[in-house]
Amino acid sequence: MSTSPVPLLVGVIVFLTATVATAAPISYNVNQIIGLGSVVGTIETNGSFGTLTQSDIVGFDLVVSGPGASVELTQADSVVRTTGSDFGASASNLFFDYSGASGYLLFQQSSFGTGMKYYCNASVFDTCFEGASAVPEAFNNASAQVEPRTGNQVIASAAGMVPEPASWTLMIGGFGMVGGCMRRRSTAIGVAP
Repeated sequence: MSTSPVPLLVGVIVFLTATVATAAPISYNVNQIIGLGSVVGTIETNGSFGTLTQSDIVGFDLVVSGPGASVELTQADSVVRTTGSDFGASASNLFFDYSGASGYLLFQQSSFGTGMKYYCNASVFDTCFEGASAVPEAFNNASAQVEPRTGNQVIASAAGMVPEPASWTLMIGGFGMVGGCMRRRSTAIGVAP
C-alpha cells in the first residue's frame, strides 16, 4: 500500500515554520534633522510590528546635536519611555504619529523629567514639546531644538532588509510541495491506460 508523502511534507513545513518564526531583532537607522539640530544613530527593536512600547526597544545609540552642543544617548546611560499608541514599526520603518491622541517616545540621559539631554517625539505638549525635540543640554538652553510636526511620519528606517528564516522555510516548502505534486501527477499520467 502506497502512502502519499504530502501529509508528511506539510507536517515538516509546519514544524519548521513554528520553530523558526520567532521575530529577530531589527536595527533601524535614525537620521533626523530637527531645526538647527539633529539626531543620528540606531534604535534596535525586538522585531515586533504595529504599536510598540518601551519594552520592544532592546537597544539604542543616538547622538543628539544642537548649536554648540551634543550628547550621546545609549542604553547603558539613558532611559527610554513611551506612552500612548503613536509609536509603531513595520519591517522597514519606525513611525511616530504626531497627530495622534496623546503619546510620546522619549530617550533621555540622566533622570526622567529633568528636561535635560533628550530626544523626544510627542503628539501633545506634556512630558516633551509637541513635535520633535533634540535637546543636547537643557530644554531652556540655546542648543535645544524643537520642530512642530503633524501626521504619521517615518523617524527611522531599517538598516538592511534580509528575509526572515520563516519566509525562506515557507518558500522552500512551497517549491517542494509543487515539485511533489508535479512528480505525482506525471507518475499518475504515465500509469494511466
